[in-house]
Amino acid sequence: MGGRSSAQAEHAGQNLVELALLLPLLVAVLGLILDMGRGVQAYIVAHHAAREAVRYAAIRPTDVNGIRTAATNELQRGGLQPANATVSASGSGIGNPVRVTVSYRLPLVFGLLGSSQLTIRATAEAVIF
Repeated sequence: MGGRSSAQAEHAGQNLVELALLLPLLVAVLGLILDMGRGVQAYIVAHHAAREAVRYAAIRPTDVNGIRTAATNELQRGGLQPANATVSASGSGIGNPVRVTVSYRLPLVFGLLGSSQLTIRATAEAVIF
């Protein structure tokens, strides 16, 4: 009397098959959401790094090492690896704009879109004084 009927066993088997079919899709969607969140966080940190570096460059536009150091320090504070970043600055002369671009190669956890990394670029501009 405590046994299962064949209809109940068949229903349980059907649920297991449906789970097996949908689980990879759910994991893929979760991975995509995770990588997107990490990408947004990396963009925000790269943008802050570019802003800090352009502030430094507005005062000392010829100090390339100082500009890179300002950007890499901000990347480290944001939890990113400075080794994955490139920092470039352009502009010279008082009253002219200086532009700093930070490019960051974010390694993807799941890489669902056929790529193992995502390149994020953030640019900031200020006037040299």
